[in-house]
Amino acid sequence: MSYTVQKVMNISLRSITFVLVLVLLVFTANSLSPQQAEGRDAGLQEMIKLRIVSMEKAGRVVCSGEFLCGSAVLPEFYKQRDYQAAWTVNGSPHKDTDSLLRNIRAAWKDGFTPEAFHLQRIETLIKKIRGWTTITEPATLVDFDLLMTDSCLLYASTLWSGLVNPETIKAEWFIKSRDIDWPDFLNTALINHTLPASFAGLRPDHAAYRGLKDSLVPLANIADEGGWDVISVSSKLEKGDRGDIITQLYRRLLATEDADDRETSLQDVFDDELEKAVKRFQARHGLETDGVVGKNTLAALNIPVRDRIRQIEANLERWRWLPHSFGSRYIIVNIAGFELDVVENGASVLHMPVVVGKEFTKTPVFDGIMTYLDINPYWNVPHTIAVNEILPNVKKDPLYLEKQEYEVLSGWTGTPVIVPPDSIDWTALNSRNFPYRIRQKPGEKNALGRIKFMFPNSYAIYLHDTPAKSLFERASRSFSHGCIRVSGPVELAEYLLQNNALWSRDSILKAIAGGENLTVNLPQPIPVFLIYITAWADKDGMLHFRDDIYGRDKPLMQALDSLPSIK
Repeated sequence: MSYTVQKVMNISLRSITFVLVLVLLVFTANSLSPQQAEGRDAGLQEMIKLRIVSMEKAGRVVCSGEFLCGSAVLPEFYKQRDYQAAWTVNGSPHKDTDSLLRNIRAAWKDGFTPEAFHLQRIETLIKKIRGWTTITEPATLVDFDLLMTDSCLLYASTLWSGLVNPETIKAEWFIKSRDIDWPDFLNTALINHTLPASFAGLRPDHAAYRGLKDSLVPLANIADEGGWDVISVSSKLEKGDRGDIITQLYRRLLATEDADDRETSLQDVFDDELEKAVKRFQARHGLETDGVVGKNTLAALNIPVRDRIRQIEANLERWRWLPHSFGSRYIIVNIAGFELDVVENGASVLHMPVVVGKEFTKTPVFDGIMTYLDINPYWNVPHTIAVNEILPNVKKDPLYLEKQEYEVLSGWTGTPVIVPPDSIDWTALNSRNFPYRIRQKPGEKNALGRIKFMFPNSYAIYLHDTPAKSLFERASRSFSHGCIRVSGPVELAEYLLQNNALWSRDSILKAIAGGENLTVNLPQPIPVFLIYITAWADKDGMLHFRDDIYGRDKPLMQALDSLPSIK
């Protein structure tokens, strides 16, 4: 045999051997050495890199039949890990995969739909992958890895800031939460195998959120059992009434633990205990606590459990829009609940009812820093109120301004001067040619009352006293032009000035009696949060519901039903 022929045969044998080795590296799954496995993972690494590069060029992409929502974040995540697979080792899903799937399957407990996070497609792929004896479709591993990463990032970001952008549903919500470096978040959690703890840290750190979340399971159980009784009655129910309808009422109140479970299962007498249960229910729903089942109480009783679940889900979303911590000391006003609380270290140290904006002058959701208060404030009447409400009254009664202790200034800019009302031709003025500023003097008739609490903002919203004290007795209190009227202005001022030796309750009352307009800086500025929550749990875990006074629940529920559009 010639040297040339022998050389060709040797080369051919080496080529065949090389091809056979390659085949074994690619398709043998159960008998790979560490070095061989490393080579195969390197091949997967290169495939992931190519997919990510194409993703960056194309923008939003479809992976295994589903849109990837994190197309802007995924490339950075994989770049940080040099495009190594995140969810498999040697072609097999590792324990972090199971950890993520357990969380996704339980996502409904946070008010989410698990299918929003690619769950069905991922479970189909993982079943396929675990059924392999050899890796027959390397591209499927790439699909699986990208879907898992997208699912994890979407779930994490949703826990942190919600699914819905409040700006898209005109929620008048102007509180922003901070963002997170999501690629770093996920890589750190995978390196340390701490996904469950990392997810837990993303949930809002508020007792009201935790209580709402905890309420979903028992309510879901009630819904699965057919819901609670509907009370059908044409007249009110009150203490002393008897009959089957009272038994129905008892069972309904027992379902939500407003009534105590007594020895006998049938209670057909409206007695003292049932009256207490009705009052407890009324208090939880912001109703007049008279112990009588009238029109409003009956309507609240008959709201289906699934509607209450949806209301909870909507408000869990709102809590995710808020900062995850308000700090150790703050003022919070729940617009829908008509309540103000001063909170220190998680406990309310001052609570009071408030009046909020009407339907057409809604109080916005935002936050600010309260820095000072005014005693015996002037009220500079907003232009819209001046021309729409005060001007017509002046045209009817030339003495209206004097009676209500208003004065007229020459304008809003420069150095305005007081203009005698009788020097103005009021009949010639309208909303388009009204150059004046109307200001109400300090005093008993002043619309701001005796104290105004200022946290400068672009919405011209503040807290203030009011002469209309009777409104605080109403169960529903949306009567203002947008500002927050507080029922305990002296108590709030006393709290805010407690670290100023010059100001006590007596000195505050003395300053009010003096009638002079005084500006007092707070010794410690305090954050203020105006929020809109129609369902929450108190510190004892008791659920509270309120009417959706601004009609914001339905658009939010509809948005939650339609997002994210990943299929």
